[in-house]
Amino acid sequence: MLFKQSTIVEHVQLLKNALLTTVNDTLLVQQQKWKTFNITQGPTSYAQERIYFHDQIRYEPTSVPIYNIPILFKITNGSVSIEKLRHSLLLVIEKHSPLRTALKYDQNEECLMQTIKPMTFGHDLYKFQISKIRSREELENILFDEETNETYFDLANGIVFRCHIIRMMSEIDDDDDLAASSARMNDYILFNFHHVAFDGYSTELFQDELHLAYSNDTLDFERSLQYIDYAQHEKQLDMTKAEEFWKHLLDGFEIDKHLELPYDRRPSTTQRSGYGSSVNFEFDRELVENILAYADEVHVSVFQLALTCYYIFLLNLSNGENDLCFGNIHANRYRPELHSIIGMFVNLLPYRMKLDPTWSFEHTLLQVQNLCLQVLENSHLPYQKIVQLNHHQSKIVNHLPFMPTVFRFDSINTSNEQIQLDDATIYPLSLYHTNHHTDQQNVSKFDLLFSVEYHHINKIMKCSIDYSTDLFDQKTIKTMCDRFCVMLQQLFGSSSLNSATLKQTPICELSILLPYEINLLKQINQTRVEFDNDNCIQCIHHEFIRKAILHPQKVCIALDEQSLTYGEVLYYVQILSLYLIEQCKVESGDIICQLMDRSIEMVIGILAILTSGCSYCPLNVNDPPMRLHSLIDDTKTKYVLTHTRGITQTSLNDNDRLLKFINVEAILLEKQLNSSNSNVNDVGSIFNSGETRATTMCHLLSSIQNLTENSIAYIIFTSGSTGKPKA
Repeated sequence: MLFKQSTIVEHVQLLKNALLTTVNDTLLVQQQKWKTFNITQGPTSYAQERIYFHDQIRYEPTSVPIYNIPILFKITNGSVSIEKLRHSLLLVIEKHSPLRTALKYDQNEECLMQTIKPMTFGHDLYKFQISKIRSREELENILFDEETNETYFDLANGIVFRCHIIRMMSEIDDDDDLAASSARMNDYILFNFHHVAFDGYSTELFQDELHLAYSNDTLDFERSLQYIDYAQHEKQLDMTKAEEFWKHLLDGFEIDKHLELPYDRRPSTTQRSGYGSSVNFEFDRELVENILAYADEVHVSVFQLALTCYYIFLLNLSNGENDLCFGNIHANRYRPELHSIIGMFVNLLPYRMKLDPTWSFEHTLLQVQNLCLQVLENSHLPYQKIVQLNHHQSKIVNHLPFMPTVFRFDSINTSNEQIQLDDATIYPLSLYHTNHHTDQQNVSKFDLLFSVEYHHINKIMKCSIDYSTDLFDQKTIKTMCDRFCVMLQQLFGSSSLNSATLKQTPICELSILLPYEINLLKQINQTRVEFDNDNCIQCIHHEFIRKAILHPQKVCIALDEQSLTYGEVLYYVQILSLYLIEQCKVESGDIICQLMDRSIEMVIGILAILTSGCSYCPLNVNDPPMRLHSLIDDTKTKYVLTHTRGITQTSLNDNDRLLKFINVEAILLEKQLNSSNSNVNDVGSIFNSGETRATTMCHLLSSIQNLTENSIAYIIFTSGSTGKPKA
């Protein structure tokens, strides 16, 4: 029921009620805190298990590591004692056991086990490194190495954390004792964690603990719940209600369904190399203010509003796919005791919704809000458990079902993330903004990750799209960003729809077309044409013949490795049209069907039918015989043009009327071998008389049949989805 409460008092009451339990509708005591088990070994958490196996199965043996989490700080003031920093890190590691926990698969227990290493290992519990650099390029090389080096962590031996001091040297620097024992202003400190022991929520906890340990030379070691305790309690939870919810939500959804995204390279396998990149963009202040004002007006959270926009964006991006399901990264710290523990808690949740394109934006928003509230109540069910509910073939799959794309929303409530270490101040830097040429990262955990970051204090909203370079090019992702911004401008820009209009406007009317695409459509739809010959409208085949005589050597038809010039096509059209007139005795107004695959013969057949004075009716070779027979009967045609790759020539007797299939390839080949037919002009002799010859040729062929611009050129049948096909 979170976000339905509009006041602080209501939220307090909501939280109090959440901590109460009932049995037989009787209110009992407040929910007891989880106890500690005082153990150093046990099964891992579901979150650790998920990323451990995902890393080993999803990615190729030569892939880059995707779960390194480097965090870079710059010393902006004072100096940091290296010895004191190392002691402080040991204190943090001692208090937060995931930073010294080994993971191994136990064959006997058939599960992944965690073992907490004792503090007697001292500084061997983590890796520490000092480097000296003189240029920005060297710094970028180190950052790339920290993100992509697979040798830095050893899960089996509990090495999941490292610290790297990066000294920025100058020409006047020396190696005195002070310089060797401290990191100074403009130097960098990089902390690198493996995701199995650390998540995004842990970042602020680590910074706070490091500040306390460095400033006080100690930490509060009051015995409290440890991460390994959480892992054991999690396995004992009754998840029956959550399982029922997720089973119902995902009922009927194809677990391996691929969303039609604008891939540059379609995924042919579920494995990835791990290489990735990202494109970042920031909303202008006016747009952010309008978004926040609308969220406040309709009483929804910014997360729910952003999620709704992403649903609608995918609906348009995937050409109207309305049964949408994508992942959402959930912090999963659903109990107060879990808020102070460094570790990996994140759960991946599939958000499935069937959208109706006729829904208004506001109605869609309310549906998404309702989905969010239901998911929140059942968010503790681990992702792999959700998958098993709909995937019975195996316990472990080698990809992420339900996850063609993942959505992440980060709400940041603090404006000052710097850490004070005595007189020194270290300030966090974006790992990808150190490069002044690009803001790209080097790895990607997902095929496509759409992130929204909202800063409450500064009222800033940033977005980024992280993508796998196995599937996408940067140009495609930039275009995707532009499309999303175009849609948001329609909703919340200065000239956007007002609130009343949003309540009524169907979401299918929201466009993601870019300005140049809109202009192109306008140009295409400007169909007014000034005709030659005193502005008289000419028949299609007349215009083709005239162009063929004027430009006989230009390419007319190209298909794969084949091509024909205008002169060659005209020659074959003459052969086939005269065959229809002289051998088949077709008359003006007759309907001739054509049953062909996409081919050069198909184009020749269409032009020949029109030249012979008949109407063209296309048939689909993939349609079932019953439908084809029905359409042929409706047209009352006597002839069907086909080719060798079409259906086998057959005869259909309909009320003593014989239907004849004409093999276009055979006719053309026969006439080429027997070129004595005097009615067919030699190809070379047609094209030497310019415009005058073109006009003469038009009159010659038009005199074969009495045709006008009002004659029917073609007949098209409807799909028949609502009943019998109609012409």
